Amino acid sequence: MGTIAKEYAEALFTLALEENNIDEIADGLSLVSDMFSENPEYLAFLSTPSIPKNERSERFEECFSGRIPDTVLRYALVMLSRGDIRHFTESMHEYKSLCFAAKSVSDAVVHSAVPLTEAELRKLTEKLEKLTGNTVRLTSRIDPSLLGGAVVEVDGIVIDGSIKQRMRELKGIISNEH
Repeated sequence: MGTIAKEYAEALFTLALEENNIDEIADGLSLVSDMFSENPEYLAFLSTPSIPKNERSERFEECFSGRIPDTVLRYALVMLSRGDIRHFTESMHEYKSLCFAAKSVSDAVVHSAVPLTEAELRKLTEKLEKLTGNTVRLTSRIDPSLLGGAVVEVDGIVIDGSIKQRMRELKGIISNEH
């Protein structure tokens, strides 16, 4: 993640802690980010330097005033005025990471060649919770490029238990023996 997005997120998170409205702000950030995802032309409009900042700010306020917390509205307007609105969604992800860390929650993603059973997902979640010491929210994704096994990402750590990785390791061992 970028430094700009991280700095914005950290500042907003500090403010959210002071105001005691972490979840409300996260919901507001998600609403704006979803709007940007669904309407990329709107984000492009807000990011266009040739359109006066006050016009872009007015349009943003018209769209979101009363729909999101004032803190999120002011936050987005600061990003807009500084020409950083294109980093909004990235800053939302950074903010949510800070929320999870504060609540001792880790997001994890498991990539596997075939769908994992509920029992396998439950067992993996338990192991990851022991590893991280946090509550783990596990997302499962199918990756047909894997031959078998799984690759797990949690808290910036990648655990590669795929057959593809084991084949690479075996190849390295064989090539070093000759």
